[in-house]
Amino acid sequence: MRDNCKDELAFKIREIARDRKLKSFGDVLLNYIISVYNFQTRGEIKGTKIDNKYLRNVVVRSKLREHLPSRMDRKNLGNAYEAIIAYANLILGIKTEEMIKILCKEENLEEGLKNLIDELVSKIAKK
Repeated sequence: MRDNCKDELAFKIREIARDRKLKSFGDVLLNYIISVYNFQTRGEIKGTKIDNKYLRNVVVRSKLREHLPSRMDRKNLGNAYEAIIAYANLILGIKTEEMIKILCKEENLEEGLKNLIDELVSKIAKK
């Protein structure tokens, strides 16, 4: 029974990760969230663009990775992260303020991003 739940979650995560519109919106949303994080933690006022290489490093250490196909390139791992962010915001109703709050619990951005995606994957699993 437990494996069935894990399979269902993996199917759901993969479905979200393939959605081009979610990836596109998630890219914008994530850059906004990180820009606010940089302002709140470092006082930097500037738009931030995070690249997929950086996100790949986050994804491989996160709960998200175990639900994605084993052969995904750097770009698709980053896109999967962005799609999950958009899904959490648009479908689950998780506000950007809540995501920023989770991110700001860590001084290290990479660790904050890992914690954020882990929490969002857990919320998707509960839905």
